[in-house]
Amino acid sequence: MLIAADEQLDLAGSLGFGQAAAAIFVGLFVLTHPFGNFALFLGLTSTQTPEQQSRTALKTSFACLVIALVSLLFGQAVLSFFGLTIPALQVAGGIIFLSMGMAMVNGGEESEASPDDAGSDPSVVPLAMPFIMGPGVIVGMIAFGNSSLDSTEGVLGAV
Repeated sequence: MLIAADEQLDLAGSLGFGQAAAAIFVGLFVLTHPFGNFALFLGLTSTQTPEQQSRTALKTSFACLVIALVSLLFGQAVLSFFGLTIPALQVAGGIIFLSMGMAMVNGGEESEASPDDAGSDPSVVPLAMPFIMGPGVIVGMIAFGNSSLDSTEGVLGAV
């Protein structure tokens, strides 16, 4: 379903609670890319014990929940405060991805981790933000919140 920039997606009004929740779940599942992020999680926590990995996973999950709820409830207000729109964020994100892709094609320098980073906790940065809750997920949560905050069913579906 394509939506014009000036139209508003009304998941809660056009769909029932179950359908809205399913649409939001599928959208977030695709945006968060859990299988790819699982490999990143294993790579970043390979030196941790299973107990530390469990603690890191719990802290990452909590950080993702906080980021999602803040984006859902306050994202549109923050965008309005700065005079931004969702299409403007999409264009900016596209430009960022283009520049990252061009750097990869041209063999840009990769930053190496310093020895001090070896023992740091990756649960919030980089796992929760930007790997799992990246710009696409945040804009998605803002869009879901913008379309469904008028009804209790929409908010419950998004959460």
